[in-house]
Amino acid sequence: MMLRLITFLLLCLGFLPGLAAADKNQLLDQLYRLEVETYKASTQFHMFTFLEGDMRVGTKLEQALERMQPLLLTDEQVGGETGLITLADTIRRDFEQYKKAAHANEIRTQGYTSLYAISDLDNAETQLLVSLSAAYDYLNGNQPGLRQQVMSAAARVQKMASRYARLAAHWNGRTGLMADAEGDTIDVNAAAFEKQLSALRGKLDDERLLQAEIKWEYISAKLIDYQNETVPYLVTRYSDSIVARLMSVGADIDADSPALAVN
Repeated sequence: MMLRLITFLLLCLGFLPGLAAADKNQLLDQLYRLEVETYKASTQFHMFTFLEGDMRVGTKLEQALERMQPLLLTDEQVGGETGLITLADTIRRDFEQYKKAAHANEIRTQGYTSLYAISDLDNAETQLLVSLSAAYDYLNGNQPGLRQQVMSAAARVQKMASRYARLAAHWNGRTGLMADAEGDTIDVNAAAFEKQLSALRGKLDDERLLQAEIKWEYISAKLIDYQNETVPYLVTRYSDSIVARLMSVGADIDADSPALAVN
């Protein structure tokens, strides 16, 4: 909340980033990829529990954390932007806390994952996402274009996969989900993504979106009925495919393209 307030004040006072448009777009792309990788790492954390410490999943978790590292904003990238320097520093600190929490799953040594470990990861993830959201607002003035809209849709899919894996792995935490603006239930996010994907398909004639839609049809019912369905293998695998296609489409969209209205 404090980061969002600081960002809002900076924008209102006219301290807008002096970065070139191309640099802003590059940073936005980087931050959206970081958000996606954050949810991917959380997904693997929970799948690590679900598969009782399977080392292959542990490796995937480490790989996701490794992919996050180079996506952190550097001092060289933010230049002399005071507000962005503060946000970049905060994101780096939040990442270190997130990485620490992601490494704290006791399933390998204790044979179970404690509620403390789950809660610590939830809290660290939430804090990192709040910081990323503040950085988005700083860079685009809270007016994302179509490029960012597509990448945000990809992040939503990965988010659902993460939440689904969490429920599958931790039955004792089925009602302990994190709060967020749109309502923290998987079915709410699924309905929102359904609208996003439909709007994108209507605007963009892209084979990759059709492929994503076909994959989505396989898992959408599972996500909407998430309290009764438990097929995390299917959901995580198909989600990865959808996310990859959406991120690829987003990267090809002109940065100046206006966002679509999604009712």
